[in-house]
Amino acid sequence: MVNLNLSKISVAALCVAAGVVAPQASARDGIIDFLKEGELDLSLRHRVEIVDQDAFDRTASASTLQTLVGYKSAKLANFHVYGQFRYVTNLGTSNFNNTINGRTDLPVVADPEAAEIDQGYIAYTGIPGTLITVGRRKLAWGNKRFVSKLVWRQNHRSFDGVTLETKLSDRLDFKYSYAFNVNRAFTNDSPVGNFDANIHMANLDIDLGTIGKTTVYGYSLDMNDAFALPLSTQTFGANFTGKQAISQNVKIGYTLEGATQKDIKDNPFDVSVEYYRIEPSIQVGAFQFRAGLEVLGGDGTRGFQTPLALLHAFNGWADQFVVTPANGLEDYYAEAKYRFNNTDTFFDGMNVTVAYHDFSSDINGQHYGDEFNAAISKKLFGKVTALAKIAVYNADEFSTDTTKFWFQLSASF
Repeated sequence: MVNLNLSKISVAALCVAAGVVAPQASARDGIIDFLKEGELDLSLRHRVEIVDQDAFDRTASASTLQTLVGYKSAKLANFHVYGQFRYVTNLGTSNFNNTINGRTDLPVVADPEAAEIDQGYIAYTGIPGTLITVGRRKLAWGNKRFVSKLVWRQNHRSFDGVTLETKLSDRLDFKYSYAFNVNRAFTNDSPVGNFDANIHMANLDIDLGTIGKTTVYGYSLDMNDAFALPLSTQTFGANFTGKQAISQNVKIGYTLEGATQKDIKDNPFDVSVEYYRIEPSIQVGAFQFRAGLEVLGGDGTRGFQTPLALLHAFNGWADQFVVTPANGLEDYYAEAKYRFNNTDTFFDGMNVTVAYHDFSSDINGQHYGDEFNAAISKKLFGKVTALAKIAVYNADEFSTDTTKFWFQLSASF
């Protein structure tokens, strides 16, 4: 069913903008130009995903098409509006559990069909160096470990509320967002498709010059839904990242991050867990290598959770740890990337990635398993890009052996 309901705040914001902007557009032509001179955007993404999991007798196979159509108006009195519609449909094979179709005999591919408003907001840019948005918006902050728009899934994550982004000085940038609703990848047709909540998120980015950048952050998630109450937490942390040139062709990088998380409001659990990540890296021409340790603490009852993260980008592409186990998670990982440049062959512009993860618990000495990831992507022609990737998770003391394969074609206009 097509769901065209914007959040209450989106509708209210549109009404306010109409009342604020219209009087300033004294001539009818101004309002017409405000709409006529806007820009349309379109993106298409077709993906085939195959999941073979030991816990199931059958292999899941999904073929889905994502269509995003957006419109950004021209500016009028420092206001503009943006709207984006998302349509996800099955093409061909649909033998998978999309989380709401009842196919529990098959592995999950969390891409249900949907027709929804992906974004719909009013933006104000009348204050120098500042952007204020009201409505439904997708957010992707920092390394996306805590705040992201979940772009890997065909249905994205968006936030209904108010966001402020401002440049305090040449070296200080501040972001704050309040959201009362989070639209999730499970869609509005799912009983867990939204988070009804009071969410406050803030980032302060500090430019440290040649040594790098620090981000200090705080996130308060006060959940109202019964199923999400264990996610009611307050998280404070900091991330430091930088890169140094060793020679004209060699650069070394470094990332250090730490955070603490505690329960708030109606969380039924006593939560007091930590998070940290250490990641050195090196780049030699077109070759990049990084390795590190990421730890999401656990106390035997609850693990450190990041429910608003771009989870697919962390802890392996097989997505076995989108919910941190009660005993926590230690992820030792290594990743190598190479981009073919100036080869005057078919391989020119091709990106190759390989990665390995070794997973253990934070406490109680469990070895969960390990995982191998590999991907190849290439721009084929015009605006069309192809991607093929595989994830192989070998279970030891957590979950079951899982292999996932993807082939994807995408284009943006």
